[in-house]
Amino acid sequence: RQAQRVATPDPSTTGPGRADHKGAKLSAIQFLNVLHIYLMTFREERFRQTSESTNSRVLWWSVGQTLVLVLTETMAARRFIKGLTSPWSLGFSGFGIAYGLYHIWDSTQSGTKYDLHENLAGKTYIVTGATSGIGQVIWSNSLYDPLRPLLRIVIQATVEELAKRNARVIMACRNREKCIQVRRDIVLSTRNKQVYCRQCDLEDFDSVRTFVQKASKGKYELDRIDGVVHNAAMMDAKRKVNKDGIERTLATNHLGAFLLTGLLLDKLLAQDHRVRIVFLNTNIINRKCDIDFDDLNAEHRKKYDGFEVYKQSKLAAAMFAKELSE
Repeated sequence: RQAQRVATPDPSTTGPGRADHKGAKLSAIQFLNVLHIYLMTFREERFRQTSESTNSRVLWWSVGQTLVLVLTETMAARRFIKGLTSPWSLGFSGFGIAYGLYHIWDSTQSGTKYDLHENLAGKTYIVTGATSGIGQVIWSNSLYDPLRPLLRIVIQATVEELAKRNARVIMACRNREKCIQVRRDIVLSTRNKQVYCRQCDLEDFDSVRTFVQKASKGKYELDRIDGVVHNAAMMDAKRKVNKDGIERTLATNHLGAFLLTGLLLDKLLAQDHRVRIVFLNTNIINRKCDIDFDDLNAEHRKKYDGFEVYKQSKLAAAMFAKELSE
């Protein structure tokens, strides 16, 4: 009755023989509002009755309303998901992701590429991690498996570029069999036979000492060293230690390189030519990155975070490189 009173048009505002469309629209909206209020009142009354008695008809009414609501929302969600999977939506999403990745990559390419073809004949370089570390991706997490071939190419490029320039390259690696395979590929591609495999596991400090002893005297003595390239690196998903009880990531990424450089330092400084020591590092140390001097071995942490330990080891290597430069 109230809706009928509202819907009655005012003759003073309408011309003869014409319908007031604006008034009709307004009346329809008000009628729906009244109907909505009536249904809400009916629902509240039924819920009140439900709380006061166990009338099965009222309960079934409430269950029916709930089912209708669930079905309605499910259909709306399906339409929304279908819209997301449309070709246009996928196209715009793919473009946004590709542009974002390109922007990230472009922002990190701030260095200058070395493109000079200097002849390095007669010079000797030691390269660690030629078949393991970053090159072999020895992270114990299958998530990084797809990156293995790519990073292997990156690490071998160091040795290959030196070999292309006729340098003598000593591949210091933990796995001799893998080193022989890599050496074969590099020799075939560069035609430089002066590429040698020497075992040196930076995680094992005894192996580092043995490598330096052989390089200093005996059959494998190096008459000169023009550069040391620290490529070896690793990251574990779970905490592991070497035979000395030192966390593996710290041992390989920093302490092993620190020991190798320290043992070679007297020989390097005694030479009458320029020597370069290169540390392959990452720009993540430019972000939030600290060294926990109270727990360097990552023994007392609530949860072992391999990435945080990796960043700490890389920051330590960068600090060591800075100290050497000074």
